[in-house]
Amino acid sequence: PTQCPQLLYRLRNGELPDKLRSKVFWILIGINQLPELCSAEAIVAGILQIAHEIVSRRPDSIVVLNSLLPKGGPGSDPFTEAIWSQVALVNQWLECYAAEQERVVFFNATNLFLQPNTAMTVPEYYLDLVHPSTLGYAQWAPAIMNKVVDLIQTYQL
Repeated sequence: PTQCPQLLYRLRNGELPDKLRSKVFWILIGINQLPELCSAEAIVAGILQIAHEIVSRRPDSIVVLNSLLPKGGPGSDPFTEAIWSQVALVNQWLECYAAEQERVVFFNATNLFLQPNTAMTVPEYYLDLVHPSTLGYAQWAPAIMNKVVDLIQTYQL
């Protein structure tokens, strides 16, 4: 799975070509590094480096930091205190960072994947413990589209 250092390397080495002039860049990365590979601080630092790289090379674009999606799936118990507290911390820091930036926005998709009034994921929204299923994408995609339309109008993109 791709992690922050690999994505940053790819952006710096040809995978953000000059001819790519998207008005909105959507970043979703970091969950594969929890909980055993990296701390919340290291994940946030990696995501912010990626955002900075894109903003510095595409100053007329908007960078959206998608919240880390909750881990879950059939038969899993993803919301142990360790994982949930780390996901919540990463998302909180990303939201705070975005609030202070002119061209960076935070998009919280967490509740789209949770059962109402619980911290448990909707199992049908996942293929495995991490990746959304077709149903998960069907839940998430309209919210993304609404956000992109809002960004286009707000920033006159």
